[in-house]
Amino acid sequence: MRSAYTLVFLSRTLDLTETQQQAMARVLDAIDTERAQAQVDHKRTLAAFAGALTATAFDRQQATAGVALREQSEARLRDSVLQTLVETHDILQPAQRERLATMLRTGELTI
Repeated sequence: MRSAYTLVFLSRTLDLTETQQQAMARVLDAIDTERAQAQVDHKRTLAAFAGALTATAFDRQQATAGVALREQSEARLRDSVLQTLVETHDILQPAQRERLATMLRTGELTI
């Protein structure tokens, strides 16, 4: 998964302690799980849209269900990203947070 690479990168770049590495591993695993669920939801959304389009008459109910699923999935992912930021802030020391912020600003790391 992506989290293993990210953890190694952050560990080296931010000089994480063993305790910080363990905590960040949990945080990164949680966001990876939510991203994987978002991909599954995206496929389900597309299937709902396709089903609505292929019906003899446009199936508004099926399309609406697809839109609702997309909105719910995006909200869960948004909340997960926010929780990741909160937990990361708690794990890192001020100098590490500053380095991480710089990496986000420059595009060296993305969330």
